[in-house]
Amino acid sequence: MRTRTLLALAAALALGAPSAASADLWSLSLTVWGGRQYSNVLTAKQDLASFSSKDVIDGRFNTWGTQALARIAMFDAGLLFEGGFPGSGPKSGVVTPVFGVNWSFPIVRLDLLGEFGGHRVTNIGQSDEFTAASTQTTWLPQAGLRFGVSLRAPMGPVGLVLTMTPYARWDLARKTVTVPGAGADAGSFRYYSVGGATYGVIGGIGIEI
Repeated sequence: MRTRTLLALAAALALGAPSAASADLWSLSLTVWGGRQYSNVLTAKQDLASFSSKDVIDGRFNTWGTQALARIAMFDAGLLFEGGFPGSGPKSGVVTPVFGVNWSFPIVRLDLLGEFGGHRVTNIGQSDEFTAASTQTTWLPQAGLRFGVSLRAPMGPVGLVLTMTPYARWDLARKTVTVPGAGADAGSFRYYSVGGATYGVIGGIGIEI
């Protein structure tokens, strides 16, 4: 009797193994997230006293974004967008492909991802204290690393995913942007240094198929 029980258990495990393996063989997830980050990607080059905190991107900021990620076995590939919350002043945004590896467990997944994409800084020169003839926009190449921890809750063919991700990224170039004045500020200029580093932690929610 004991032998039959052991054989039945072994057969059940053998039949269940392929389905468990295939569940982690591939997946596609879509996640939206928000969090907090520190950036120093837009700073004043001169006359620092006349620049308010709203004129630069240097400090702690809220951030949000979305990510689509395909996983095949241990390999990850996808696309990420990051933006800032609405408001006046300069804005920072990132559009980048992501790629890396993952380690999957029954309800937990770890993702180590690399970024190599574009960093867009807009509304450079927009200020309550300076009238710009035209605000400026510039792009910089950037690279980064992300370490994601995901909790997965199966819900039929679609799973609920909760994520927590610390990350760091660096601009691979630096530019000086000149903003000419208009109106009462005609004939004057403001100068900004664009390029720096960003560090943050975000939490997200999404679905996985």
